[in-house]
Amino acid sequence: MSMMSAIHVLASLSPHAARQSQVMTSANVSRLALLVWDYVINLDRERRFIWQKDFRASSALYYTIRYPVVAFQIFNLLSDKTDPHCNAYDQLCFTLSITIPRLIPNLSNEAVFVLRAYAVMQKAVVGYILVGVLAAVGALSVILDFVQTAELSCTQATSPLALVLTFISLIVFDVLATGMLAMRIVHVVRDGGGFHKLGSSDLYHLLIRSGALYYVVITALQAGAVALYFLPQGVYSTVLNNYLTPLSTILVARFLIDLREMVDVDHISNTSHPSDFSDSRLRSAGKMRFAVPGPTSAGESSTLGSGFSSSVLRDFSDLPVYRGEGTQSLSAGGSSSHEYRTAVHGQTQTIIELAGRARAVEERLVREV
Repeated sequence: MSMMSAIHVLASLSPHAARQSQVMTSANVSRLALLVWDYVINLDRERRFIWQKDFRASSALYYTIRYPVVAFQIFNLLSDKTDPHCNAYDQLCFTLSITIPRLIPNLSNEAVFVLRAYAVMQKAVVGYILVGVLAAVGALSVILDFVQTAELSCTQATSPLALVLTFISLIVFDVLATGMLAMRIVHVVRDGGGFHKLGSSDLYHLLIRSGALYYVVITALQAGAVALYFLPQGVYSTVLNNYLTPLSTILVARFLIDLREMVDVDHISNTSHPSDFSDSRLRSAGKMRFAVPGPTSAGESSTLGSGFSSSVLRDFSDLPVYRGEGTQSLSAGGSSSHEYRTAVHGQTQTIIELAGRARAVEERLVREV
């Protein structure tokens, strides 16, 4: 479209439509700036824990979450949705540009949620059923999103029914995933002595390590976007909805980096004392074991399984953490038998004691510096 044609189209818009177009353009620029800013501040961690490590399943998920969304935002910024000459070729280009950069990150986001839920849920019939339901709802939301995306054109017209069903399925998926993770957090805290023994710092690290903080934020954003969408259509009604994809990819990408970092910390901590860590964040990361434990007795196989399944779940399940004399790792997965709980309560140092040790070591390091 020529400059004169664009000016003519904008001039023909109503003041409300012109203002809405201006707001959407500003929002597109801000989303792209947010992505670039997040790339810059996480570049070092991404280099250390993704680029310089062996390629595995979580690496593929990270790349498909992290980078296609940039192309999606650039396309949104440069595409002209006011063009009255939207022919079949334009519609095809628009659909491909939307499908690949937007649906692939969304699919990868949900795969991360499902894998993490499977890694931390108790390996029993109820756990398998819940994970299966979560995976089914996630697949349904992706299919519905694809259907409503395929109906899009340069004019952004879409079927209201497909859009509403997509919103509903996403909300159900997020709430179900968050609820499953909350169940495991309660299990961890209960075996660690209860919430009354947790300090604010300990609870924060538990929320970060489990991924609950990311899940809750994404669920809240999704609910807010749905509420705004069903309000009377105003200038800002779809702005938050359009932020969901970049914000979700940012949060899930950070969660994946955190998981990769904790795997490395746990691997080091098998042969190291916590005071050997110079980074207080790394010391804190290795305090609790949240996901599936390894073998608990002779002849008992790990709940992770072996082969392909084990390699895929490697970065979504905690490895054995540092064990002092007479201590065991605190875990949220695997058996919840009486013997296991007795071992936890009788031999495991409580979370508050571990946090106290970490603070003492940190104070000593500060004094030495």
